[in-house]
Amino acid sequence: MKRSEIRKAQMRAAAYFERAHIALTPKEIQSIEVADFGLNDLEHTGLELITYVNTDRVCAKEMVLFPGQTCPQHRHPTVNGRPGKEETFRCRMGTVYVYVSGPAAAAPATQPPKGVYDVFHEIILTPGRPRGGGGQRIFNSQHRRKRYFPGSGHSPHSGNRGGRKMKLPVEFTGLEGRCLYQGKPVRFFNQSHKGWTHPYEYQNNGSNLHSAGCGIFSLAVVIQRMCGLEADVNALADFSCSCGGRGDDGTDRPALLAGLTKAGLAEKYGFRYDGDGLVNDHEQLWQTLSAGGCAMCNLRVGHIVAVIDCRLQDGERQMLVVDSAHESDAPKVREKVRQVLPGSEILNPSINQAGLTVGASASYAMYWMPVSAAIDFNLLHKIS
Repeated sequence: MKRSEIRKAQMRAAAYFERAHIALTPKEIQSIEVADFGLNDLEHTGLELITYVNTDRVCAKEMVLFPGQTCPQHRHPTVNGRPGKEETFRCRMGTVYVYVSGPAAAAPATQPPKGVYDVFHEIILTPGRPRGGGGQRIFNSQHRRKRYFPGSGHSPHSGNRGGRKMKLPVEFTGLEGRCLYQGKPVRFFNQSHKGWTHPYEYQNNGSNLHSAGCGIFSLAVVIQRMCGLEADVNALADFSCSCGGRGDDGTDRPALLAGLTKAGLAEKYGFRYDGDGLVNDHEQLWQTLSAGGCAMCNLRVGHIVAVIDCRLQDGERQMLVVDSAHESDAPKVREKVRQVLPGSEILNPSINQAGLTVGASASYAMYWMPVSAAIDFNLLHKIS
């Protein structure tokens, strides 16, 4: 890896440690180890860690797995009659999926990157306790791999600190998260986070993804639903600006979708756009969703959300919304919400003018609503 890439990963890991209220000295931050295991694919396979002590008898480390990153399968075998190393893992924040030797999970929540993986017994670690278990898990000389998806924000997964205990305050949501739906992680975004600084300008108006990116975030959600790819939202924003998809009041969806189609990217992303502009035929929307398609629509003027599924519930046609502004409790939306999805909570700090965090606001990024609530939608048909 280039030195600049290592430094960037160190700073990114340091930011996650800070969010978890794990204090590091400047010297420790500079010594954060960035391991890509020689595969040159850090975003998918790698590990970031700080080592407090490492001797023949004792090892204590803090580890960060970036969202979607996997620590490769490995083992600690018996050597010269000495048992393999035993490890204790504790999840500080987010969700860590650990795969070890044993009966394979019927429907694993994650999929490893390309490589040789043959252990699929799944253990899910959440802050302070794994699902269905105690506060931490101990693993010994068995095959193991770890994969991280944030539950309520970008979060480190760390080793035990040799008995030191930490009580964490409220965990605020980071830039994005993952919510399990139908056994698969659905990516959702927290547009309220001021870390979305990538430019998304119209005639140099100074806007960015934080202020105007709802259409881009919705497109990224649709792409994942259609083909499983977690698209680079910054690249999508740049493409939108280049093809005329950035309008004076946000994303010009027909122009952006037409640009994706012309460039062959719509097909790459697994959908077909028929160029029918903004539609308000709810029967068409229902039929598109029922056939595995998606939609981008408004629930109110000025804000775009993704629609990724449908269902018939108590005789009512409903749609599953993924909303980067997490407006499940907004006045124009909340009375139409039929169900929220646990795991899609967004928790943001309330900060006063002096910069002091004085409270928090909570809402959901994923929720069910009547199909009739959608207005001005674009229909995206799944390519089989």
